[in-house]
Amino acid sequence: MEQRLARIADVVDVDDMAGSSVVVVFTADGIDEVAGDIATHAPASVVAVAVDPDAETCEALYRGTLFPASRIVGCAPGGDMADAACRVAEAALLAGSDSLRCTVRRDGRFEAHEADVGLRGVARVLD
Repeated sequence: MEQRLARIADVVDVDDMAGSSVVVVFTADGIDEVAGDIATHAPASVVAVAVDPDAETCEALYRGTLFPASRIVGCAPGGDMADAACRVAEAALLAGSDSLRCTVRRDGRFEAHEADVGLRGVARVLD
């Protein structure tokens, strides 16, 4: 069994996310409020979107946080979302980058692509 380096905590009090490097979003409910909370409490974070389907939620977070598109990374629907979120979080936390199938913004919309994800989110789209 592969050991995951990232752990995911359920944050009830938004003050607990203050200064986070990575924020994982597991629901599209109340996304406008969530985007505002992320922008206020974790303004330098990479946002991993673990919602299936994720493109609309990525777009809402992109517009709501005003973060660069490279810092909003969908965990690509269709698999184990918790595992995918851990992969995105690990790539964003560790030096270097990992090539992942994820949902990223390209040509004005969020779609699934192979991309290098690193310390500041998406470094480059590979396909």
